[in-house]
Amino acid sequence: PTAPCLRFVGYDPKSGHKSLLIVPSVAVLEVVTTASQAVGQHELMDLLDPTKRADLAKFVCSRLHLEFPRNAPPELVLDWSGANIGYIGKVDAGKKTMRPPEERTLKREGRILRTSMVLSQLQVLVSAFRQGSSNDLMVNVYYPRIQEATELLISANRQETCLGRSVFDFDEGEPRTTAVEWLCR
Repeated sequence: PTAPCLRFVGYDPKSGHKSLLIVPSVAVLEVVTTASQAVGQHELMDLLDPTKRADLAKFVCSRLHLEFPRNAPPELVLDWSGANIGYIGKVDAGKKTMRPPEERTLKREGRILRTSMVLSQLQVLVSAFRQGSSNDLMVNVYYPRIQEATELLISANRQETCLGRSVFDFDEGEPRTTAVEWLCR
């Protein structure tokens, strides 16, 4: 039997926060088959019939619960075997340290900016660094809610295309900070 992908939207009227959970079809299938085997009710497998989508959604909804992460709004969660699989990352033998990028930025040299800002409706921590002696800019974006970070290199040519000149051509202090923030947005 095949299962559909389901989408649940939770809404907190007090704060106005919406929580979105997309349940992949493999999770729907696993939840239904596990429940039907545990209870011994094979009629639960009938929920996978395309004409019973509303009943299937109600059943999966009954398996949802709320988690309350620290300093973040509540999130809808469905327990299944693939729910907590995270990205471990690629092992690079040439690196001296295995610390994540968000920790490596604390002691890295050449930092020109470290600030909190909203990018794509997410509150993130942005650190920007001069890449060697060139005018290239390495930007580290850290999302504390899920404790994930990524880095991207913005070349001097790209900076000139977006800003008309490199961020390093701006005076130090507020003009340069504003230029980097505008470039990130």
